[in-house]
Amino acid sequence: MKYLISFISIFITQELLSQFQIKDKLNWDIPSHYHSDEQNLIPTFQNSSRYNTSPEIPKYVKIIDLPSDGTISARLIPILETNKNLIKPYKNSNKFQNYELKIFKHRERKSFKAVIELVPMKFNSAIEITQLQEFEIQLDFIQSNLAASPLPPNTFISELSSGLIYKIAIPKRGIYKIDKAFFQDKLKVNVGGLDPRNIRLLGNGGTNLPEKISTSRIDDLQENKIFFQGEQDGSFDDQDFILFYANGPDNINFNESDKSFSIVKNPYSVKSYYFIKLDNKPGARINKQSFGNNSEYITDQGLDFYHHEIDKINLLDDDDCNHGSGQIWYGEELSNTRELNLSSEINLSGLINTKPSKLRGEFASRSSLSSNLRVTIGNQSRSFTLGASPFSCTASYAANNVFTSDVLVTSEKPNTLISFPTTGVSSEGWLNYLTLSYNKNFIFSGEPIYILDPEAINKSSSYSIKINTIVPEVWDISNPLGVISITTQRSSNTVTINPLKSSSLSNFVCFNPNGNFESPEFVSNVENQNIHGLDKLDLLVIYHSSLKTEAERLLKHRTTHSKLSGIAVDIEQVYNEFGSGSKDPTALRDFAKMLYSRSSQFKYMTLVGTASYDYRHLAPDTKDLNLVPTYETEESLDPILSFPSDDYFGLLDDNEGENLDGLLDIEIGRILARTTDEAMSIVDKIVKYDTDPKILGDWKMNLLFMADDEDGSTHISDVDGMAIENNNLFPIYNQQKIYLDSYEQISTPGGERYPEANKAITDEIFRGAFVATYLGHGGPTGLAQERVLQENDIRAWDNEFKPPLLITATCSFTPYDDPKVFSAGAQTQVQKNGTVALFSTVRAVYANENATLTRNTLIEAFRKTNNKYPTLGDMLKVAKNAGGGRSDNNRKYSLFGDPAQKLAYPILETEITSVNGKSLSKTDTFKALQTIDLNGRIKAENGDTKKDFNGKIFITVFDKPVTLKTRGNNNSAPYTYSLQRNIIFKGQSQVVNGEWNVNFTIPKDINYIAGQGKISLYATNEKDLDAAGFSDKLVIGGFSKDPTKDDQPPVVKLFINNNEFVNGGICNESPKIYGEINDDYGINITGNSIGHDLVAILDGNVQNPIVLNTFFKSQLNSSKEGTVEYPLKNLSVGKHTLSMVAWDISNNRGIGNLEFNVISSDDVQLENVYNYPNPFNKKTNFQFETNYIGYPTDVTVQIQSISGKVVKTIQEKITPTGYRVTGIEWDGKDDNGTELANGVYLYKIGVHYSSTELIFTQKSEYQKLVILR
Repeated sequence: MKYLISFISIFITQELLSQFQIKDKLNWDIPSHYHSDEQNLIPTFQNSSRYNTSPEIPKYVKIIDLPSDGTISARLIPILETNKNLIKPYKNSNKFQNYELKIFKHRERKSFKAVIELVPMKFNSAIEITQLQEFEIQLDFIQSNLAASPLPPNTFISELSSGLIYKIAIPKRGIYKIDKAFFQDKLKVNVGGLDPRNIRLLGNGGTNLPEKISTSRIDDLQENKIFFQGEQDGSFDDQDFILFYANGPDNINFNESDKSFSIVKNPYSVKSYYFIKLDNKPGARINKQSFGNNSEYITDQGLDFYHHEIDKINLLDDDDCNHGSGQIWYGEELSNTRELNLSSEINLSGLINTKPSKLRGEFASRSSLSSNLRVTIGNQSRSFTLGASPFSCTASYAANNVFTSDVLVTSEKPNTLISFPTTGVSSEGWLNYLTLSYNKNFIFSGEPIYILDPEAINKSSSYSIKINTIVPEVWDISNPLGVISITTQRSSNTVTINPLKSSSLSNFVCFNPNGNFESPEFVSNVENQNIHGLDKLDLLVIYHSSLKTEAERLLKHRTTHSKLSGIAVDIEQVYNEFGSGSKDPTALRDFAKMLYSRSSQFKYMTLVGTASYDYRHLAPDTKDLNLVPTYETEESLDPILSFPSDDYFGLLDDNEGENLDGLLDIEIGRILARTTDEAMSIVDKIVKYDTDPKILGDWKMNLLFMADDEDGSTHISDVDGMAIENNNLFPIYNQQKIYLDSYEQISTPGGERYPEANKAITDEIFRGAFVATYLGHGGPTGLAQERVLQENDIRAWDNEFKPPLLITATCSFTPYDDPKVFSAGAQTQVQKNGTVALFSTVRAVYANENATLTRNTLIEAFRKTNNKYPTLGDMLKVAKNAGGGRSDNNRKYSLFGDPAQKLAYPILETEITSVNGKSLSKTDTFKALQTIDLNGRIKAENGDTKKDFNGKIFITVFDKPVTLKTRGNNNSAPYTYSLQRNIIFKGQSQVVNGEWNVNFTIPKDINYIAGQGKISLYATNEKDLDAAGFSDKLVIGGFSKDPTKDDQPPVVKLFINNNEFVNGGICNESPKIYGEINDDYGINITGNSIGHDLVAILDGNVQNPIVLNTFFKSQLNSSKEGTVEYPLKNLSVGKHTLSMVAWDISNNRGIGNLEFNVISSDDVQLENVYNYPNPFNKKTNFQFETNYIGYPTDVTVQIQSISGKVVKTIQEKITPTGYRVTGIEWDGKDDNGTELANGVYLYKIGVHYSSTELIFTQKSEYQKLVILR
């Protein structure tokens, strides 16, 4: 039997340290669902990961701690294997003919880890596989005696920390000129007192930074050598000027193997940035290198290139079912027009037409069949076969084709044509670039030329350059930051340079020092900054300048509330010090790396602002929303492998950086704000969640689990498994399950829909969910193919003080880097009523890995470490790292929220101390119509009663779990699951000195079969502290031998929004039902008996009652009365009727009725104005009705005499919660405080509201009031 064994050998001098063994069993035959042509073909196992390049193949991942650095090897020992035939042949079976075992070394917060990856299956043929059921992995570890060399430390003092700084930009490589006028007109510098010898140029060359951390790079900013004509006299005169060479933004690489050039476009910037610094330090100047002798190699020719590349389109953005993504953009489209003529721009100056040139290019083709590309240069034509690409939303959008060829070009300006001939099928094509590397003679005719000859490497060389009448200057630009002027010798029409011998390729520029040169672009003044000086902080907040105020407010809150040290930094400062001014996301990663290397204290990074895959804002029809960048993969055509990931900024150990491989070292979250208002809304919500006493409530005991109905019962099975595991590990929480397949599926012209499931989700959000989890299909507009939880649904949420953590394990719910999309995920974060945070996906993902990551996240969310709950960042970091650090799927999950924030976990514990005077035991039975008396206490951390705790406790008593079954709507088998949902009693009572008591009667409508119930407890001091507890040590069933006797129905009073509403009053399209119910013994809300639910009936629609059992709240210290509040949405304009039916615990029925009038919220009304009492002698109360509520509104009451003189003006700012506004009092005195005389007066009321979204002003008619003393 064959096995693939992976060994890692890093150091030579080692000693044996230890051995490890891993034994495991796999649970196969789990349904496999992912985006692949091999869907449902390959079996998988529970908690599997995916093989990145073949995602249909399951992968086993295990992480072990290593005591130090060293070498680790592994050996696989199969214990139990089984064979299985597939339903059809697998096309890539030859790739997996053996078990594949690999080991990777990673570090997590500087600790060493080994990640074991195993493909526990192999193909005996295309149709037959062998699966590992049980196996052992033996590991040998050898500790290294040699420590790895640390990376060079960063400076603590940035060049930008002092002096006057001016940022400039250049678009391409070349010689640039700065004169006195540039300083005066552009920089606004008075050069009168300026010593030009102290002018300095800083910058690192402009190309994008290396992603691999261990690759060397310039720290901060390096000074560039410049030439300054006329500085010697210490005066900046009119004829004085600066010349300097600058690299452009793109990388120009020379390929030694085939003597050709490759140009790599900078994906982040179309310009290179430099900084002019003025201080008292003399600047670096270009030195002259003396003329060498004894040349062993003489050359008058070398290599140059022509390159055509215009970035115009991100091809995945062109795909209707995907989002723009990746670093690579393409240029001209050859779909309708099938030819591209470049003849007018190509110029091969100095071409040697007897030597072949190297042609290289890339072309993306989209066709179901292979096609051809023809490139013609002069009289040379080359044809290249292009690959096919299937038309699929999950396959690569196009095939990227690299083509190369030698061509003999005979003209410096050849006719150049790229042709994409039509085929028999639909085809599209896009040119990425075309590069022609050619041999040339060194001929200088006035314009700058570049001189490069690879044959001169390691030789003492002499370069001869033909000239005309102009004697050129020659600079060695091999090190563009340390340019050297080379001494030239002229002989007739030739100049010669003899530079020093070099072991690497030398590069020179030959130019006329008195020629015309471009000037750089002035960008901005730069205030002194020194983020290189930062050290020892917990939290880093990165923001765009437009969001500074809110970023700093968030930082202040986190430092005061969470006691963290931190700083807020403008992203431009990061670009300046770590990216030489370019908007390179690696600059941010390098900044984080510096902080991480300096102190293990650094743990959190919050990014305040949206990102965009369009770093350079190349798409003219979109707004530039790249406020704080993310990292985009290089892959730009495959919608599965191309995605953004903020994880890039958290992979900070020395061996990390490339391919997003590694274990996260810090926690990262993003605030999805595009504007100051959006940032304010999100920060308001975060601060409110952490500090507002209104957040305290028993909603925090509710967990919501949601599942799609597609792919058989895969998503339901996954979610239900998580719910069961969660209930076993953390039974203190109460669960609600909304599985779409449990609801009726309705056919509409737009497709299948689940209106009742959608309503159930909205209801649960209104009721309050601490954490809400969804698995299944989805997209940027909402969840599921049946369009559940769409943007309009989210905007209608009413949960200001009950915002959940929402986990959406679905495709592309929050593609935050697409500026064309404001996703449903972003909507939940930005709006006032929404989520406190979001764990969500940014692109298409695989169901099996979704389930694994979500399961790990939910376990981590409620598990204490060192007696402390995790932060949001902790949860996701630990869950992701558990996947081994090499899962593309996990990288597509992001935290949208504050990573340093914790969920509002109840801190203390509350417990039941007695039931009917006896201690609670498993034998206690609660029977129908039995009166129950509960006593309990709040426990302090030391276990004693917390005597200083005073407030409220909320008690919910659940009947036994019920067994439910889904419908099997989409030809899938019905799924059976359990849910403890029926509430016997829900009430609240006072907590006094840490102790509480509650008394209630068990309703008649219980399930009489004895079974395990549950009591859920939540207490709050209504200020800043809460407690939670539960008990399942009770049996519910049977009938009391001494039942409560009751034949009186409950009294039901019905209102809209609050009890100040009057029958027939007005409201808008989204009011709330508000009911008050009382009874001699209590209200039945069990939901156990058909027809005995607490319901509301709108407009007589008895076929579709609104079930309100879970929305009933008992009054404080009373089990016999309470209130119901429930939101209505999108009611039609006009008159409506409403009824509420309630049953008491003995099944007596009570009913309340109401009429109300809906007026469109677009037509703000002010009606039913009056004052009470009227006449009055001491005080009166002004009242009115309006259909616009919930926002701060200016109210003005103007009172005047019969003659028209204004005697009193009352102005108040109110936020109406109900449609009837009361409480505006007047004492009968004028504006001077003098009592008015008896008599009749007139008054009118005006309301005014103003925001960025709406402005309205409304005034009532005059009304009469009478003062009678």
